Amino acid sequence: VQPLQPNQGQAKSTWYVYVPDVKLLTNTSTSAFLRVRTNTTFKQDWREQSSNLAQQDKYAATAGQQLRISSIDRNAFRYGGDHWKVTFVQPLQPNQGQAKSTWYVYAPDVIYESPFSQSNTETVPNHINIIQYLRQQIQGNTSIKPAGEVSLLSPSSIFLLCFLCTSAVRFKKFCKSQSPTGRV
Repeated sequence: VQPLQPNQGQAKSTWYVYVPDVKLLTNTSTSAFLRVRTNTTFKQDWREQSSNLAQQDKYAATAGQQLRISSIDRNAFRYGGDHWKVTFVQPLQPNQGQAKSTWYVYAPDVIYESPFSQSNTETVPNHINIIQYLRQQIQGNTSIKPAGEVSLLSPSSIFLLCFLCTSAVRFKKFCKSQSPTGRV
């Protein structure tokens, strides 16, 4: 982000580093963001209308605001069908009370922007490792545990599995229809 100045010559942004000598602490280019579409209110309780909440339990988000997130639960069915549970990297300060990191947001008022999605779609780009993508999607969700490497679950192997299952069912139905007793 910030070009580094060598002892002589011009400052440069791209450098090669010896891996054992460095530790990657954060990579903001792989951080997910929430972009606010329209002025809205983030809430501490998704069940309540924002007008019924105390000042310390609501945050006024403004259109265009971009907030880096550390975890997000986009399963809106858990939160009234239209809210997401979001934990922000920087706690948000309501008008009164303490700053808080976790808020419920009204999903139609925000856009989730992930470096692992293209044009805000939920497809996995071809150049992204599927394990990285899945880990990013389940980050912060303690009910989902990675099962290990999923290299065998390519689209073609999933298609083949579906084809075999449906073929087996169709074959069984065909055999039943050909049998005089209706049994296979």
